[in-house]
Formats: sequence, C-alpha cells, structure tokens
Amino acid sequence: MFIPFTEDKTSERVPSLIRILSKYFDLVGLKPLCRRRSIYYKNRIVYGIIWILEWITERIIMILNGIKMGSRNFITLIFCEEPEYALVGFILSKILRVPFIYDSHGNKYLQCIRLRNPLYYRLYITFLDIFLAKKCSVLLVVSEFDRRCYINQGVPPGKIYVIPSFIDLEKVKRAIMNPSTNIPIPKGKKTLLFFGNYNYEPNVEALRFINNELAPAIDNIENVEIYICGRSPVPIEQLVGPLHRKVKYLGFVPDIYEVLNTVDAFICPIWTGVGIIVKVLDAMAVGKPIVGTKFLREGIPELNENNALLARNKQEFIYLVRHLLEHYDEYKHMGQVLQNIIATRYSRDVIEKKLYFIILHVIRDRLLKTKKFRKL
Repeated sequence: MFIPFTEDKTSERVPSLIRILSKYFDLVGLKPLCRRRSIYYKNRIVYGIIWILEWITERIIMILNGIKMGSRNFITLIFCEEPEYALVGFILSKILRVPFIYDSHGNKYLQCIRLRNPLYYRLYITFLDIFLAKKCSVLLVVSEFDRRCYINQGVPPGKIYVIPSFIDLEKVKRAIMNPSTNIPIPKGKKTLLFFGNYNYEPNVEALRFINNELAPAIDNIENVEIYICGRSPVPIEQLVGPLHRKVKYLGFVPDIYEVLNTVDAFICPIWTGVGIIVKVLDAMAVGKPIVGTKFLREGIPELNENNALLARNKQEFIYLVRHLLEHYDEYKHMGQVLQNIIATRYSRDVIEKKLYFIILHVIRDRLLKTKKFRKL
C-alpha cells in the first residue's frame, strides 16, 4: 500500500517511486481526501479548533479506507511519504500487522529551522517526524547529510537507507532525440532557465532574486533571456511584482526535459531548504551548465567547482552568471561530466535495484516472524 497515492506523471520523487513500485509489486494506493478548507474565521481560536477537527476527521477516514483496502488486498507492506501521511501508515501497520517504510524527503527539524516555521508547527512536525523515524521498519532518506541528522536525533543507523531522488534517463533521451517544436524559446539568444513549484518559499525567494536582482544586473548584455516555468498558486506578478523585460514566464510545462533541451544553461539560486533539489538533477541529466549555490552540495555532494558554478552569496551568483554568458564555450564540457554523474549514481536503473532489495528484505523479515512461516 502506498500513502499518499497520486497519478501525477512528473519527475518528482513521489510519482517516480510509484512508477518503480508498480513495476515490481501489486500496488494499492490510498489517496488523500484533497478537501480544501474553505471556511475561515477571523477568530484564531475558533479557526484553530475547526482546523484540528478537520485534520482528525480526514485521518480517521483515511485509516478506515486503508483498513478496508488492506484487508481486501492482503497487504504485506505499507510505504509512506511525509509525516502527516506516514502517521496514517503507522496506525494502519499496527492494525493490519504489517511493516511500514517511511520515506523522508528531508529532516523536518532542520527544515523548520531553515524556513523559520512557527514554533507550534516546528514542535508538532518535528516530534511526528522523529517518532515515525524511530517506529518505522525502514527509514529512507535522500542524502547522507539527512542520514547523519537522523542518527544525531537517536534513530538507529541500521534502519536508515539512503535512496536519493533519481532520473528516468529513457525519458530524458526521448526529449533530446525528439526535440519539441512547441517550446516558445527563440534561437539565436543565450537562454537561462529556472523552474519549480511556487508554493515552496525557497523557490519564491529564488524567483524574486532572478526578477528583481539578477535580471537588472545582466540587462546590459544583449540577446539574453531568462525563462521561468512551474506551477504558481497566484499570478506570478503577485509573487515578484512586474516581470523584468528579460524574464519570460511559460507557466506549467508537462515535460520539463523538452524545455531544458532548448535552453543554454540552468540557474538555481536556492539558498536554503532540505534534501535534494530535484530540478538540479533534471538539468544535470540533460547536460546543461549549472549556476547554483553552495547549498546544492548538501544534497548532491558530487557537485564541485570542476563541474558547476557554485556561488556563496548573491553577488557571486550574479558574477558567475555574467561570466558564464560571456565565456559560454568554456563551460560546455561540464554537461557531459554532469550526465555521467547522473548515469552512475542518480539514474532510475541504479536506484530501483537498491530500493527493490530493501523492500524484499523488509518483506522477508516479516515472513520470518510469522508463526506459519516458522513452522514451514
């Protein structure tokens, strides 16, 4: 059983894991209710009480649905994403008497500190994250850095496995071999790309920096344009103000590899967060020169000064972008180096084998503990 199940076809971690697990196992998906809380009260106490009641109700309904689905399909393992859904998985694992795997996208305590989340949320999500990490059969983390964080919080090292986010190289190859003619990016200009989900604050901060600081700083360089892609909960101008003349917003793009294949370089001014920045892996897979920040090495330690341009601050980031644009031919070779890193360490073929054997190990241990299996 996979919680929460989604039918999204993007290269994000959850849809990619669902595709891998569906290849090897009969997968039963438990979907979240996806019900919006549209009622808002000015009184914070009243609103807080309503929010808590809705939260509890949603989890109870998911648990009841999970019991019904689990009993009907003879579930042998529960695979959970994110603390709030992993809590449902933990309860179901106790009721159905099956092991559960908790897939952490990043240490929540570290995330709350870096993103300056409110104290009440920090206490709630950190406690839940550590509790689930200790109670699960196996904890999956995206990087060695996250593994060390959980060990420092008291999680047994033996149950932690590093499963980084990964790239489907066949999908990348199709985009490169069959370039789309529908991408509105003109030829004959130097083009830079940034993309992401603008519900996530570090992406919004990066977008503001690109529009309000980077674009004006390269305004005097001719034939340069910066393209922005991704979902936004509101019109993009509400997030950053009027778009600079060099910045073009393409909206959500179904296949980001088609856009990456069209542009000259990828920029990623992400300064904080947790886990692996998947968009960087996407750019590496297509073989584009990358201008990023030192923070990216936390999740992708293979990045260094020999294969990427990594800035320590905003001023250095602007300098590196200008340097790349003015000496582009000197950095083309970086693309091949980055593609080799993806092929050997972050490709779907490499990761799915490791994940497959981890799950088999968990299922085998569960069978060995059952009375019927021991009698055999």
